[in-house]
Amino acid sequence: MSNDISNQITQTVTKCKYFSLALDETCDLTSMSEVAIFVRCGDENFNVLQDLLELSQMETTSIGRDIVMKIKECVDRKGIVWEKNNSVCTDGASAMTGKINGCVALLKQFLGRELFSCHCIIHQETLCAKDMKFNDVIDPVVRCINYIQAEALHRK
Repeated sequence: MSNDISNQITQTVTKCKYFSLALDETCDLTSMSEVAIFVRCGDENFNVLQDLLELSQMETTSIGRDIVMKIKECVDRKGIVWEKNNSVCTDGASAMTGKINGCVALLKQFLGRELFSCHCIIHQETLCAKDMKFNDVIDPVVRCINYIQAEALHRK
């Protein structure tokens, strides 16, 4: 079944005009570094596919060069055309976003053209935590609860 699902994803991506990659470098329970490669594309009927393309275990280090090599291996093994890749989405790790040796910079260098790159929506809570304080979240919640309780007391 997993081979069939993988083949369906590959066929859908190869039929699409463009696709984008979302990358997340993480560790598993045994502290082994892994890179999750997600793909997102749309077909001519505007059906959007967003799925895990591959979860690759890093053999040595998890620097930008090694991550790019894993991505290249995955995309080439699946037979997906690199020219269709128009964007990449990553987390904020320096291995991903470094200006010279980061994954995105090395992908741009490999493709020989500009790629649209953005911060991954997988880690939005990290961006919010940098900007928001605890009271920014809890105060509206307390106001809502107090309002609901006050209205219930008036109806008795």
